[in-house]
Amino acid sequence: MSKFSLVDFSIRRPSLVIWATVALPLLVFAQFPRIRTGTNPKNRLPQTSGVRVWNDEVDKTFGLYEDTIVVGVQNEAGVLNQDNPYLQMRYEF
Repeated sequence: MSKFSLVDFSIRRPSLVIWATVALPLLVFAQFPRIRTGTNPKNRLPQTSGVRVWNDEVDKTFGLYEDTIVVGVQNEAGVLNQDNPYLQMRYEF
């Protein structure tokens, strides 16, 4: 019984190795349109999970949507400083 050698196989059947080398990536790349990404961690829980049911109720109560965008404002001096006009109206420094 002879031991299988990949090198010997490749030398004896080079056209098969080349076709396999071309076909395998094409088969893999053909699956890319079927890929679906889900970045919402809520979708990883079952529909009846207590956390997910409660989160859905909070979303409905406050009118939140899945595509909500949060915008942050950055101030080089910090948000809580004496030059902040909103804080000057509300509090006396």
